[in-house]
Amino acid sequence: LFGDAFLVAPVLWPGSRTRDVRLPEGDWYDYWTGEQHSGPKVLRVDAPMDRIPLFVRAGAIVPTQQDMQFSDQAPVDPLTIDVFSSASSASRLYEDDGVSLDYQHGEYCLRALSQKSDTTLNELVLSTPEGGYRPPKRRLIVRFQGMKRVPSSVSINGTQMPSMQPGESRRGPRVGTGPGSGLSGGESRGAGWIYNAEKRVVTIQCGDTFGEQRISVR
Repeated sequence: LFGDAFLVAPVLWPGSRTRDVRLPEGDWYDYWTGEQHSGPKVLRVDAPMDRIPLFVRAGAIVPTQQDMQFSDQAPVDPLTIDVFSSASSASRLYEDDGVSLDYQHGEYCLRALSQKSDTTLNELVLSTPEGGYRPPKRRLIVRFQGMKRVPSSVSINGTQMPSMQPGESRRGPRVGTGPGSGLSGGESRGAGWIYNAEKRVVTIQCGDTFGEQRISVR
């Protein structure tokens, strides 16, 4: 285990392209395929040269950023949050300017993240941050993992998001027209949601408002 959310299972023998992984008790997601498994049990999994077997515990809320060569190469944009749904869970996201000691004087950005899921609703809530620091304006991408059907609606703070499914006309109002969307004008054309049936992922893109944002998938 790497922390309490990740199970990393590297190949230990030269030439091996599969390996057995012992999943602890609980529900787990295969990070690469989106498949869900319940432990405890032993799985035989593929382990190609370019991919280390990786499993994520249900309930994990995982923020990531774009690849960088060094920590302050560029502002984080977009901030991506993967939600590995469970009945409910919570986490926190801490950020500061990355270069100064101003965080010691309250110049940081600390946000509560919470998710809940049932048969009709998957939801992520980003709280209004604590502290005096705010990152530069950026996009927010939220990916709900393990979604078994196309959503009937996706909303942010009650404002409907448009679908961006290939070959489908956009549904709903422009994202920039409602509270919590974080995008306006031309930026709103890049906002909305899309469903990947193969990986069972709903991806939502909007702006990060640094206020409370309640992202709901039904």
